[in-house]
Amino acid sequence: MPGVNREYLVTLKDYLVRCRQMLPFSGFPLSRGEAFEPFFIIGSGRSGTTLLRRILTSHQELHIPPESYVLAPVIRQYRQLRNAQWQALVHLVLARFEYHPEFTHFGITLRSLVEELERLPRRERSLAQIINRVYAYHATSSGKPGARWGDKTPINTFYLDRIQKVFPKATFIHILRDGCDCIASMVKQGRYSNLDDAIQRWKQAVQIAHNFVRSNQEIALEIRYESLVSDPETTISDVCSFLDVEYFSGLISSVEIAAQMGDVVSHAHHERVQKPISTESIGRGRRDLKIEERERIQQLIGPVLESFGYDPCI
Repeated sequence: MPGVNREYLVTLKDYLVRCRQMLPFSGFPLSRGEAFEPFFIIGSGRSGTTLLRRILTSHQELHIPPESYVLAPVIRQYRQLRNAQWQALVHLVLARFEYHPEFTHFGITLRSLVEELERLPRRERSLAQIINRVYAYHATSSGKPGARWGDKTPINTFYLDRIQKVFPKATFIHILRDGCDCIASMVKQGRYSNLDDAIQRWKQAVQIAHNFVRSNQEIALEIRYESLVSDPETTISDVCSFLDVEYFSGLISSVEIAAQMGDVVSHAHHERVQKPISTESIGRGRRDLKIEERERIQQLIGPVLESFGYDPCI
């Protein structure tokens, strides 16, 4: 435009972009009702979620990458900025994944996805598309193109409503473990230096997950760690039926896949996952914790343990 100051045009464009970003109910959606059917392993940390991941990852039709830790903040930030330019949203989401310290365990870079996602037709642009491509790309890079992907990040338990808004066809598996054993494992791992914090984390996670399963029985399944290690064939057969994939006995014995699971070989607290399934950790909390620690656990969550059918911690 002859005679128009370039700086003025840039300022005007920035102003119009900000105005668009303030418009409610506009911008790119979280989901367009895509057919994606991911599954999410939920529950408290140290409940056997990684063991379940190892077993299911050995199935050629299923794939679960290392923990991502970023789904909830990605969804929150995308909702805040959904009126931004699509290219900016693509860069934002991929950067949140790739720049997280734990993403090194994925063993890939997402740079090759940038151009592919930027070129999506407008009618296909959504947060679900971006996230699906990240997980699908990791599956392909792991030799499983087309595999149904899942996620095993316990913190997601606290954001199930957000996840459902992005993936309305998702399914969920809650793995529940005796609180006394689980809390003891949390403290041993060093995740919580304060016993009370570990107790409250277990209580909140299992109650949220259990209530979610109870209210969503068509899309959610609850299993127990104790059943998984005592009768893995029956438990995993039920999980495979829930996920609509064929069960085979090799899923139980495929310990060797642990070496390919990224974060498993990098973190000492996943050492047990690299060994055959065993019942030796059942009751460990009551054996290893001090009497005053067990008394504190019983004081704070005794009724919760009882409601789930677990023995008192003392």
